[in-house]
Amino acid sequence: MSGGVSDGRSPARDRHGLAAGAALALACGGALLAVGKNVGAGVSLLAAGAGAAALATIPGGLPGLGRRWVASLAPPSPAAPRPAGDAPPPPPPAVRPAWVAAGLCFSALAALWTGGNRFTPAGAFAWAASIAALLHGLAGGDGGRARQFQRPSPGAAAALLTLTLLAGFLRLGAFSSVPPEPTSDHVEKALDAVRIGEGGRPVFCPTNGGREPLPMYLLALLALLPGVGPDLHGLTLLSSLEGTLTIPLFFFAGLELVRPKGRRAAELAGLAAAGLAAVSGWHVLLSRLGLRIVLLPAVTLLLLAFLLRAAREGGRRDWLAAGLVLGLGLYTYQAARFLPFLVAGAALLSDRGTPGARRRLRGNLLGLALVSGACAAPLARYALEFPDEFWARARTRMLGDAATADSSSALRVRLPAVARGTVPALAALHVSGDRSWFQGTGGRPFLDPATGGLLAAGLGLAAAGALRKGDRASLLVPAALVLLLLPSAVAAAFPIENPSSTRASGALAPALLLAGSGLSWAVRSARARSGLPSAVAVAALLVGAPALAARASLLDDWRRAYAAGAHAHREMAAEVAAFLGNGGRPGNVFVVGFRNGPDDRAIAMEAGLWARSPGVLPGERPLVAALGPAVRGADPRRPDFDPGGALLFLLSPRDETGLGELRALFPAARVRRFVTGGPDHGFVRFDVPPGEAARLLAP
Repeated sequence: MSGGVSDGRSPARDRHGLAAGAALALACGGALLAVGKNVGAGVSLLAAGAGAAALATIPGGLPGLGRRWVASLAPPSPAAPRPAGDAPPPPPPAVRPAWVAAGLCFSALAALWTGGNRFTPAGAFAWAASIAALLHGLAGGDGGRARQFQRPSPGAAAALLTLTLLAGFLRLGAFSSVPPEPTSDHVEKALDAVRIGEGGRPVFCPTNGGREPLPMYLLALLALLPGVGPDLHGLTLLSSLEGTLTIPLFFFAGLELVRPKGRRAAELAGLAAAGLAAVSGWHVLLSRLGLRIVLLPAVTLLLLAFLLRAAREGGRRDWLAAGLVLGLGLYTYQAARFLPFLVAGAALLSDRGTPGARRRLRGNLLGLALVSGACAAPLARYALEFPDEFWARARTRMLGDAATADSSSALRVRLPAVARGTVPALAALHVSGDRSWFQGTGGRPFLDPATGGLLAAGLGLAAAGALRKGDRASLLVPAALVLLLLPSAVAAAFPIENPSSTRASGALAPALLLAGSGLSWAVRSARARSGLPSAVAVAALLVGAPALAARASLLDDWRRAYAAGAHAHREMAAEVAAFLGNGGRPGNVFVVGFRNGPDDRAIAMEAGLWARSPGVLPGERPLVAALGPAVRGADPRRPDFDPGGALLFLLSPRDETGLGELRALFPAARVRRFVTGGPDHGFVRFDVPPGEAARLLAP
C-alpha cells in the first residue's frame, strides 16, 4: 500500500481536464491566427479545437463513438413492456374552441381596424384581445414533460445581478461619450418618436427606407421623463438600457442550452454567457449606437430559449411563447424576418418518432402559427396595403436603388453576389469585421480571440451533445448562428456594407451562447482537475480578455473612427443654442446645404428644436432665391421668421460658393471659422446683423 495521500482526482478526470485544455488552446490559437490574417491556419485550428472539444466529451472518444454507431446498425430488440410504475405518454394539450374562435375574430378585426398605417383605439384593443384569447384558448393542458430549473439558485441570482450591473456600467457610464455625434439615422428615429408623441400611432415607419415601430414607441415613452428628449442622449440612453436588460436573457437562454447536463452546469453556462455578453465589445457597441438594432439579440435569445425547451419537451406553452416572441419580434428590426426559419429548424429537431409525437408537433406548430400571426396581423395588413414601403429597404439592399419592373429577374442576377457575400459574413466572427465608421472598428472581427476560441469549443460541444445523448435540439443554436449572419450577406447591391455588425446582430446571441457553453465546460474541467482556484483563474482569464479588448481597444477605435466620420452636429447645435439664447428666432437659423454635408435636422434636434428643418437644400441656389420666401413670410419651414432680426448661417468650409454668395448679400456680416473633427474638419458661422434681411425686400 502506498504511503501517499490521494488528492481525490481520478485519472479519467485528469485526462478530461487535459483534453479540455488542449481543445481550448487549439481553438484560441486558431482565433489568434485568424485575426492575424493567417486565415487558413486559423480556420484549421478552430476546426481542430471544435473537434477536440467534441471528442473530449464523448466517453471513449472516437472509438467509443464508432462502437455506438455500429451498435445502432443492429436490428432493434423487441420492445420490452413498460413497467407498471412508468408514467404514460403525456395527453394531447387541451384546446378551448370558443376562445380560439374569439381570438381569430379579434385578429381579423385588428387587421381591419389598423388600415392606413394607424393603430386606432379599437384596432389596438382587438389586437391585444386576439393575442390574449388565442393564448388562453390554446394553452390549456400543456401536454409536455415537466420542466425544471424555473428559478436560478440564490448564488446564481446574485452573480447574474452583479453581471447586469457591470453591463450597465459599461453601457451607461464607461462609454457614455460614444457615439459623439448624431447622424441622419438618429434623426429619422427621433422624428418618428416626435410624431408618436404628438399623437401619431403608426404600424410601420415608412421613412428612410422603412423601419419597424416598437423602438420609436419606446423612445416616445422615455422622452416623457424629465430631462430626456428625443435627441442623441435619449436615443443612446434607450439603447443602453435595452442592452443592459438583455444580459439576464443571455443567462436564461444559456441555461436552457445546457440544461440536459444538470442544474449546476446549466446555471454556470448561463452565467458564462451573461458574463461574456456583459463585456462583449460587439454588444456594447450595439447598445451605445442609439438605434433599434440592439433589440434583435434580445428577441433572438428569448426565441431560442423557448424553442430549445419546446423541441426537447414538446410543451404547448413553450411553442406558444415562441410564437408570441416571433410575432412581436417582427416589430423590432428588419433582420427579425429571418427568425421564422428558426422555428422550422426547431420543428425538424423535435421528437417525431411516434405518430402521437408527430400529431402533438403539428398541433403545437399550428398554435405557434396562430399566435405569431395574431401578433403580426397589423403589420401584415400594412405589408399588403403598402408593399413597396414595407419591402423597400430589403429590396434596395439586395437589388439596388434603381427600381425594376421585373424583380425576379433582378434577383436571379444578384444571387451569385449573395452566395459570394456569405464568405465575408461568416468570416466576420474571426477574421475581418465591419469597416464602416458608423458601426465598425476598422475591420476588427466581431469576436475577440478568447471568445472566438470559446465559440469553437461550444460548437464542438453542441455536436457532441447531439451525438452522445441524442440532444438534437442543441444543434438549433449553431444553425441560428449561420442563419442570422445571412442578413449581412444578402446586401448584394452594396457589397461594401458586408460584413455588417448591425445586420448580423442577431448572430451575436447564438455566438455568445455557444461561447458561454465552452467557457462553462472549461471552468468545470479546470475545477475537476485542479479544484476551485484553478476554475476561478480560467474564468477570469477567458472573461477578462474580451473585457480588456472592449474597454481598452475596440470601442476606443470606434470612438475615433466615428468622430472622424461624423459631422460636428453638436458643435453647430451649440452655436444655434447660443444664437437663440441671445434673442434670435428659430426661423432665422439657416443651415446651408452642401452635398454630403451636415444634416440640418440633426443640428436642430441637438439644439432642442425637435422636428424643425432649418436647412437650405443643396439645390436651392442661388441663396437669394431661397431666402426670398422666408423674407416674404411664405416659407412653411419658418413660420416664426423675423425679417428685422439677426440671421445665423452655418456652412461647410468646403462650400466656397455659398460663402461667396452670403458675403455679397450681407457685406456687414461677421464670419467665424470653427475647427472640429469630422470630414469637413470644422464649419463656418456667418452672423448677419438685425435689419439686413429686410434689404432683400427692397425694390
